[in-house]
Amino acid sequence: MSGIVIVRTGGEIGIKSRPVRSAYERLILKSIRTRLKAASIPYTKLWRIAGRIYVECEDAHTVALSLSRLFGVSSTSPGVSMDADLNTIVDIGARLARQTLKPGTFAVKCRRVGEHPYSSQDVCRALGEAVLSTGISLRVDLENPDQVLNVEIRDRMAILYAQHHRGPDGFPLGAQNPVLGIIDGSPESLLACWCVMKRGSDLRAIAPASQNMESALDESVERNLRLLAAWKPGGGIRTTIIRMPSDLKPNERDMLLLSVAAGKARRRGIEAVVSGLSPDLESMKKLMALPVYVLYPLVTMDQALASTWASMVGLEAKGPFGRAVDATNMSLADSVEMYLESSKELTVKA
Repeated sequence: MSGIVIVRTGGEIGIKSRPVRSAYERLILKSIRTRLKAASIPYTKLWRIAGRIYVECEDAHTVALSLSRLFGVSSTSPGVSMDADLNTIVDIGARLARQTLKPGTFAVKCRRVGEHPYSSQDVCRALGEAVLSTGISLRVDLENPDQVLNVEIRDRMAILYAQHHRGPDGFPLGAQNPVLGIIDGSPESLLACWCVMKRGSDLRAIAPASQNMESALDESVERNLRLLAAWKPGGGIRTTIIRMPSDLKPNERDMLLLSVAAGKARRRGIEAVVSGLSPDLESMKKLMALPVYVLYPLVTMDQALASTWASMVGLEAKGPFGRAVDATNMSLADSVEMYLESSKELTVKA
């Protein structure tokens, strides 16, 4: 018996063609290796089969939690693996039930691939009887159980698990072109950048700092960058710091930062900038004069979905999300180069 983690790839990946799906799963494997190495978490084996990735490791709970914060992952489950012998499955399953199940209702579910001298129903029946004999106050409910003891049998290996950790789904980083995300102290900037990363775009960041600040970043900006960095496999975001005049009005500050970000993106060969602003149609037309595309993920986002994702990211704000901006009477900054020349680069880690 050894620890193992089941990593399920995102639902959207499953509807792609076989070559694309395979390429995305290889990107997830790369993300997993990077994450575990960056976190100094050891593992003994890593492989993928039919839309699932398996990680053999000692500390399955730590690995499952860590990998549930990777894009392209829909969920993870920590468990134990063993030989696919029915008596072994029942014995270890009863021990796992004592450790994980609480008084209430339960069900046993079995997923089996390969030839075995027993059926999936045989496994559920035998393990269910063993769980009921553990002394825990439990009763069977196959329709709506409080908890489920799962058995996954694949040829000669069986895996038992009882927990699921939800992942962000979407596509793995690197599946789409990189973007430059504007991160200020607002929850909108963080959520907008996270949404684009969820679509598979690796993120570089650009963030404002006041000219009279001694530190590189103010507390709210650094907090947002750290929250976002936790979703990068390596745990760090390369960030360009722009010193901004402290006497700017909020709208002027937004427009200046957007102009400088567009200039930075063009310098680096990045095609798009991500903003948490929600401009109206006329302002969008004005901003089309910028030399790169500007993405506004929050403009039409359902607020209930935004709140759900914000909670997953780690934001305390509940919404509504979306910050209006008026660009119709604004002149786009003509001093972009000056701000870029005085900028500085640093890596913000989770």
